[in-house]
Amino acid sequence: MGVLFCYFSAYNLELLTMKKKLLLSLAILASSFSFAQNLKVGVKAGMNVSSVQLKDFNTSADYNSIFAYHFGAEFSLKLTNHLSLGADALISAEGYNEIYGFEDQHQTQYEFDTRQEIGFIKIPLYIKYYPVANVGLNIQGGIQPGFLVYTRSKVTGSYEDSDLSFFDTHNVLNVFQVDIPVGVAYDFKKHLSVGARYSHALIPVYEHQRGKLYNRTFMINASYRF
Repeated sequence: MGVLFCYFSAYNLELLTMKKKLLLSLAILASSFSFAQNLKVGVKAGMNVSSVQLKDFNTSADYNSIFAYHFGAEFSLKLTNHLSLGADALISAEGYNEIYGFEDQHQTQYEFDTRQEIGFIKIPLYIKYYPVANVGLNIQGGIQPGFLVYTRSKVTGSYEDSDLSFFDTHNVLNVFQVDIPVGVAYDFKKHLSVGARYSHALIPVYEHQRGKLYNRTFMINASYRF
């Protein structure tokens, strides 16, 4: 009788262990399915209006905005009806327009107009807050690391009869950026989203004894979620 009791006890223990493993597997499967259901992947593209902020910068030049572009992929993970996590992987063209003039010893006036385009890979990581549940309006904020991938300047003007054209300035700019992005967007129910975002750099894109330049970019975009 004792042997039979031990057999059934071991059998019940093994059966209980199997049930626990089955329940754990079902829980993991359900969690994975829920994660997949709440994860949205899409593509995004739009326009940039970019300029720079001067800090302790000794110059008589004027700095204006330029129009450029961005495009890439976006990811969104729904946590609750009011909260989601978002991340993008973007190619973003930014920069500024510099107008600089001077006078030589013969009192001849010269003026140069430089368009500085700076290309980054930007990876914004942000929280999306929906004030009203099940309504697409959301407020966004987070952090945005970026990596310099190319630069290009186009200078119009001449000095001593030498015309200036494209030249590379990659070696004088910081290759790593960190921005603070804030914005607002609206998610339509049929895959489409539109949004606007402003980002301000925490690390100067250009640092010299003359001072520092910080990127500022305003983005307008549309995205399509699969």
